[in-house]
Formats: sequence, C-alpha cells, structure tokens
Amino acid sequence: GQVTVAGKAVRQPLAMAAKVPIRASQGARAVLRFATDTRVEFGDGAQLACVSEGIRLEKGLVAVAVPKKPVAAGKPSFRVFTPNARVSVWGTRFTVHFDGTNTRVECTRGVVGVERMAAGKVVTAERRITASQGAIVGTSGEVWIEKLKSKPAEAIGPASTSEDTTIQLSPGAVLHVPTGGK
Repeated sequence: GQVTVAGKAVRQPLAMAAKVPIRASQGARAVLRFATDTRVEFGDGAQLACVSEGIRLEKGLVAVAVPKKPVAAGKPSFRVFTPNARVSVWGTRFTVHFDGTNTRVECTRGVVGVERMAAGKVVTAERRITASQGAIVGTSGEVWIEKLKSKPAEAIGPASTSEDTTIQLSPGAVLHVPTGGK
C-alpha cells in the first residue's frame, strides 16, 4: 500500500502545512511523530489531517501514544477529532476508530476524555475512560462506556525501521512511512 499527502504518494521527505489530508491505502502503515513526542500510528485506509490541537480522523483507525506530562491549566495535551467525537488526552495510550457512523475509543493506559459532537460543537459532557475501558460515540445519544473483553492494541503493524521515509509536518510533526525494511 501507499501513503498520500494532499493526494500525492509519499516517496521522499517533504514539508507541509497542517490540515493537509493524509491517506493510507489498504496495507499501508505510517507513524506521525510530533515535537511533543506524541506518536500517532495509522494505516489500512485511514484518512486524517493534523490540526492545531492534534489530529482530525475522517476514516479508519489510529493508535495514539502521548507521553505523560503536566497538564497546563486543565487543558488536555492532545486531541483526536472525528465527525462525531472529541477525544481529549491526559497522557496515555489509546486507539480511535471511525467507521463513517460511529467512533470507538479504547484506552490501553492512562485516562482519555470522550465527548459527542454535532455540527462541530460538543453536545455531551465529557466521559472519562481508563485502561481496559472503551467508549462508543454514535450520531445521537450519550457516550457509551464499556469494560473491554480483551486488551486493546497499542500499535498498528510492525515497528518502523531505519529505512522509513520521513516527512516534516509544520509545526512540529514528522510522518514516518515504512518502506519495507528488515
């Protein structure tokens, strides 16, 4: 598979601005690394873009690792937005999957806040989940919390290699695209 940025296949490092669409075809895998050491893994048809507070996921699955750090004035250190949810991170590992209708969040470590959104506005109170819990956000109603039956995935695909392609995203994000190294 391949990863595209603004509709062009990624073959070499390049600089780009936030909000530029990033897509991974089936079988592709990539890792965004931010200057804050936050890591976002994605692949297999994922569609996303970097935004000022984190990423916007339009389709697919992302696995996120955010280093624990002091919370500044009660603000989360990173956020993942989908068309119907806002996931706020307080230093943790988690996955977010948006299938076109529902957003599913699974927490591996730490604490994640989940809110339902409609027309770009938060419409439910934040519900926090901890390790071994999940949340489901539909197009209406509340955020549903559940205990996970199995351990959630912490990563998508194999670890990156020294042969990966690296893309500098402004400001402070780097995209690593595995090239099939050893």
